[in-house]
Amino acid sequence: MLVVTLAAGGMAYSLPNIYRSITLIFIEPQKVPESYVKPTVTARIEDRLKTITQQILSRTRLEKIIQEFNLYQGTGRESQIELVLAGIPMLGSYWGLAAMGPDTAMERLVERMRRDIAVDVKKSSAFTISYQGADPELTMRVTSELASLFIEENLKIREQKAEGTTEFLESELVQIRHVLEDKEQQLKEFKQEFMGELPQQLESNLRALDRFQLERAATLEALRAGEARKESISNLLANSQQKEGGSDEALVERLDHLRSKLTKLQAQYKDGYPDIAVVRGEISQVQELLVKRMEDSKNDGEGALANQVLGSFAHNLVTQLREVKLEISKLRARQVDLNHQIQVYEKRVENTPLREQQLMTIMRDYNSSKDNYQSFLKKRFQARISENLEKRNKGEIFRVLDPANYPIIPYKPNRIFIVLVGIMLATGSGIGLVFLREQFDQSFATEEELSEAIGVPVLGTIPHQSMVLQTRSQGLEK
Repeated sequence: MLVVTLAAGGMAYSLPNIYRSITLIFIEPQKVPESYVKPTVTARIEDRLKTITQQILSRTRLEKIIQEFNLYQGTGRESQIELVLAGIPMLGSYWGLAAMGPDTAMERLVERMRRDIAVDVKKSSAFTISYQGADPELTMRVTSELASLFIEENLKIREQKAEGTTEFLESELVQIRHVLEDKEQQLKEFKQEFMGELPQQLESNLRALDRFQLERAATLEALRAGEARKESISNLLANSQQKEGGSDEALVERLDHLRSKLTKLQAQYKDGYPDIAVVRGEISQVQELLVKRMEDSKNDGEGALANQVLGSFAHNLVTQLREVKLEISKLRARQVDLNHQIQVYEKRVENTPLREQQLMTIMRDYNSSKDNYQSFLKKRFQARISENLEKRNKGEIFRVLDPANYPIIPYKPNRIFIVLVGIMLATGSGIGLVFLREQFDQSFATEEELSEAIGVPVLGTIPHQSMVLQTRSQGLEK
């Protein structure tokens, strides 16, 4: 018990003081409301801290800190014990490091420093960084450096994430723009190829078709009226040539025919109808001719004057006949053109359902590409705003709430606890050794043990020589 107790006390006294410095970092939320600017970094703070911690605790970063602050490289008792705890054997001041090689030794020191660093998250709004070491001032400086690295790494990661998001959206937007331009070109070529048969032109095509059909009906009516006029003028001209210089019966018959025709036309059409005007003109001419013939019949030379009037009337009829034929020719040409136009528009109307189905297929792909383009355009705009937000440090940042403290009281070892544990181990070891010695003792202490061991009764015992000598000495004294 005494040996173990002394060993525990010596160990508690010889262990170096280990100090721990802690800094509290507050996770300050984004300064601009997320309803206006959505952040590009949406990972949980625990996951982000794990990523940042892995980067900070990488060998490259820790080697720089070890070399910058000259950690674990002293010759004092504390530094030597730290090297031993790091797994480096002590063969002098730096002989242990030299014996292991620079790479192996640095690897052990990096592992030692990783164990000395601790990161603890406090309810997703703050976290602590702690570092423990033998020198309190150096421990405080290393903790402050670690806090700076965490803040810088967080800003760097957020900026890289924002820039990477913007670059990705830019590249995707270029590809989607090319697809959209191809769809627009395909839609343009389709509309150019089937212009007039598109679904949105169906209403105008139907109106044009109705208009052409009405115009064709009017043209047919005008053509029939022209043919009738032609026939009437031709008959009048023939009668005037046959009756030239004769009686007035032909003119009277012609006048009655024209009046009957005028009555029929007025019953069907308004006064402004062209055929009514023509018939009225013919009636006026026939009436004038009859009046002149009646007046001239009273004078001498009646036959010559009548023939002259009839000749003028015949010439007028020839002129009218020529005009009517020309008009009929124009109406027939117009009728052919109208028939062609009607066929064209009827074909357009018939092809409209097919073009509508083809256009729907093209428009579906076009609208899908357009929606994707608009969506990526908005996302790129938001990503650029988020990138500017991160570059101006308006996003979520790490801010030191409590700087690294200067540790005054050692964090460990707990010497009282070590001594108490040593006393407990000493007591247990003493009792254990007595128990073990008792277990390995094979001698017989009483006659009963001997009788049970050999299986026969014991008739007598011979005392140990020491006991005989003790008995004799007691007898002499008496």
